[in-house]
Amino acid sequence: MRLLIFLVLLLQSCTYRFNNLSLKPPKGLRTIAIEAIFDTGRTPLPHEILWVSLQKQFAIDGRLQVTSPEQADVYLRAHIFNSTLYQNGQQSFYQGMDPKELVDKESGQVQSPFAFQNLNRAKDFANYATVSVNVEVQFWDLYTKTLLHQKTYQLSKRYEIFDAAIPLGNQFIQAQETLEINMEEMSDSLARSIVYDFLSLRGKGMPAPETDLGVISEANF
Repeated sequence: MRLLIFLVLLLQSCTYRFNNLSLKPPKGLRTIAIEAIFDTGRTPLPHEILWVSLQKQFAIDGRLQVTSPEQADVYLRAHIFNSTLYQNGQQSFYQGMDPKELVDKESGQVQSPFAFQNLNRAKDFANYATVSVNVEVQFWDLYTKTLLHQKTYQLSKRYEIFDAAIPLGNQFIQAQETLEINMEEMSDSLARSIVYDFLSLRGKGMPAPETDLGVISEANF
């Protein structure tokens, strides 16, 4: 009976953490505050998704507690300083004749109105989009007012935006929803890299920070 109670208590106390336990925060740092994303890129992107991903990944990792700036040891700033979003690829869904002349030269008959392309609807549609983002990340020690770590990341992803099964009138909404889904995937991947990079630091007596470029390619998503 005692053995059974011991096994039950042991199982209840067991927890599983899917992270690298050899990584630890720099000495003396236990809490972190994450600033809202500073976006100076010229492309309107849902950058608040990145802010949510950063909070989520630090919370999942658990070795730095996310808190308010008033109670934090470390302050994280993320600055989107460049971003692009452009469409590419082409697909045509117009099957009409779309004649160039109002009167058929061979028959001499006036063309039927239904033979012409509808001016209220595009003839060709872009079926892919590519979003690219450059983000500079800084970690500040709020006690010593020093920059602990700085790094620049570049993210890029190409994804499908046109779905022939969706009515043309809903394609714009579909494209926006698809952008948000892909931004969330990119942000989660970036947040995991940021957490890992910072926890890879050893101690607070670090050399002067260097800015380098970490590229997260499409294959990583």
